[in-house]
Amino acid sequence: MEIEKNLNNNNNNNNNNNNNQIEMENQNQIEMENQIEMENQNQIQNQIEMENQNENQNQNENQNQIEMENQNQIEIENQNENQNENQNEMENQIQNQIEMENQNENQNENQNENTNEIRIENQNEIEIEDGKENNQKNQNQNQNQKMQTEAEEQSIIDTLEEFDFDNYISKYSGNSKIQRLLILYKKSRKYKEIALKMALEEVKASKHITQYITIFNEFKLKYQETDNVWIQNVEEEYAKKQEELENALKNARLRNVQDHIGLCLVDLGDFSCKKGDFSTAYKYYLRSNTMITNRTQKLERLLKLIEVSIILKNFGITLKYGEEAERFVDSSDKISLAKIKAAIGISYIHQESYTKAAQSFLSIPEGLQEEFREIITGYDIGLYGILFGLATKNRYGILNGILNNSSFGWYLENIPEAHNLASDFYNASYSSFTMRLSQFHALSSIDIHLSNCYSKLFKLIRSKAIQQYFFPFSSISLSLMANDFLSDIGSFEKEISELIFDGSLSAKIDAFNMVLHKRQVDIRSESYEKSFEFGENYYRKTKMLLLFANLKKSNLKVKKIKKRKDQNYPSLDDFKRNRKD
Repeated sequence: MEIEKNLNNNNNNNNNNNNNQIEMENQNQIEMENQIEMENQNQIQNQIEMENQNENQNQNENQNQIEMENQNQIEIENQNENQNENQNEMENQIQNQIEMENQNENQNENQNENTNEIRIENQNEIEIEDGKENNQKNQNQNQNQKMQTEAEEQSIIDTLEEFDFDNYISKYSGNSKIQRLLILYKKSRKYKEIALKMALEEVKASKHITQYITIFNEFKLKYQETDNVWIQNVEEEYAKKQEELENALKNARLRNVQDHIGLCLVDLGDFSCKKGDFSTAYKYYLRSNTMITNRTQKLERLLKLIEVSIILKNFGITLKYGEEAERFVDSSDKISLAKIKAAIGISYIHQESYTKAAQSFLSIPEGLQEEFREIITGYDIGLYGILFGLATKNRYGILNGILNNSSFGWYLENIPEAHNLASDFYNASYSSFTMRLSQFHALSSIDIHLSNCYSKLFKLIRSKAIQQYFFPFSSISLSLMANDFLSDIGSFEKEISELIFDGSLSAKIDAFNMVLHKRQVDIRSESYEKSFEFGENYYRKTKMLLLFANLKKSNLKVKKIKKRKDQNYPSLDDFKRNRKD
């Protein structure tokens, strides 16, 4: 038993020892792990410290670089300042040198002036005498030039003394009459005073306050005084009427009836026209035009817009609304159609589209006489149609478009002289044609629509007459042509040379024999060129047909390439040009 106890004790001791050893080993392992953790932490801290040190070093380096750059910039600025100072010093030195040189030059000049005073005094006496002679010559030349210009200006105006003033003015009314009287005031000596007097009377009769004040401001009528009493009375009358119409417009807007608002705007536009304030009238008519849907009322508004735009000389708007009005007018309403075409023709005159102007006036249906007299009369339609027809049409166009035109012939009854002018042109009666043309030249100088273009227009008519005269001849004497066109040989030769330079006349002048020769065309070379051109076209078309046949035989189709804006493909002319090169 003792032995067993001892054995058990030994076993227990051994077990305890083993346990102690295991605990010791575990503690050692724990210590080892702790040491490893500590070492890792130390390494991490060391790395963080190294990184921070590197960052600090980089920051310090960057700061040093920035400081170095700033110092360099400061040094460069200082250098520039020094350079500028040096340049300023150099400039000052140069200026001082220039001043010294100028002083020296002035001293030399003063010395030379002192030495040359005696010579200059002697020369001045001679120059004074020569100057007096030259001044007299210049004065004489200036007087001659003034006399020539006045004679040229008055050459047209003097011919107006023969026409019937009262008959001419009685054709018009309203603004058209006033404007024509003011043109006569500017261009006629004989009718200057009576034209102004009648213009002011017409303005007062129509109660156009705006035009009345404009005439005094524009022409600076110092020898006449404005009728302030009349102006005050008319303004008071217009103020009451204006208030009534504006109240009617406010009531219409409260009711929100578009047609009623449009009618009130038209009333205000008519009232503004009565005052002579056409720009305000145009605004009212324009606003009323957007509120009308009825076809007939729309046409009436457009005609009012057309009339006011012509008075305001805004011919682009006249053409716009004239073309729009043509879509609303019925073919049976000849008066409205005549008004529209006449307005379109007037706009083409001021746009210098003479061919379109001729077409407009020659296509006006008959019947328009007094209905549009504030803008144009039947007399004006006949005159404009003849003049622009002669300027743009050939001989056969004049026969069919003017002389045999039944609707336009109705207007020619008002102006038989224009009919005779067209007949003389067609019948080649150039002497009588030139005489009649000179009369219309004078009348056109006082026309409100032709006064700015009449010289160019009549030059075109005369050049067409010369071309028609010379057409059947291969050569002709210039003196014979000058006699037929009622001109002297010198001025007619100059006129012919201008037509040749313009390309209007294919001819050349024999200045020695004073003969005009037609330029001979080389028919052989022209026929060769045409045949070569025909051959090239035939070759190109045949090649295209063969290519098309081969594509169709091979069941191929060619899609059309859409050309982009940034692509410039060569044209057929470019290929031809390259082939010739």
